[in-house]
Amino acid sequence: MQRKEFRQLNIPIVETSAHENVNVDVAFLLLAQLIDRVKNRIRPLSYNETARNRKEMLDSVSDSFQALIQSHVTDHRAVWTPVYRELLKYPAFQR
Repeated sequence: MQRKEFRQLNIPIVETSAHENVNVDVAFLLLAQLIDRVKNRIRPLSYNETARNRKEMLDSVSDSFQALIQSHVTDHRAVWTPVYRELLKYPAFQR
C-alpha cells in the first residue's frame, strides 16, 4: 500500500482475525462494494474497537446463558434432550 500506484486506487485496509471472528464479514462486504462500485461504502471500525465490542457481546451472552442454565437445570443427572427442548423457548439460549 506504500507504493504510489496502489495509493491512487483508494483501497481501504481492513484488519481481520478469523480466529476471533473480528471484521471478517466486513472485509467481504467491503470487497463486494468495491466490485459493485458503490458510492456510499461502509466504513469499517478499527480492529481494536471491533474486538472489544465482540468480547463484550460474548461476555454478555455467556453470562445470560450461564444464568439460564443455573436457573433451569436443577438436577445434575437430567437428560440433555428434555432440558434442551425446555431451554429453546428462551431467546438467551437461542442467541
